[in-house]
Amino acid sequence: MPKRMVEATVKKRGRRTAVGLMNTTQALDMPETEGMEFSHPDERPGETEVRLTQSEFAEVVKL
Repeated sequence: MPKRMVEATVKKRGRRTAVGLMNTTQALDMPETEGMEFSHPDERPGETEVRLTQSEFAEVVKL
């Protein structure tokens, strides 16, 4: 899979906050953090509401 850009977000105290934009390799290297989600790599980062947990993201990227 080519290195696509994704948005990482974390949910704290009921609010979702953007952590940053990164490529898929960087996203896979992120430490496991409760509430962390990533935009789907086939969607537009920062615009899509399609979010994946770290394990879901890893499965999608492996395909």
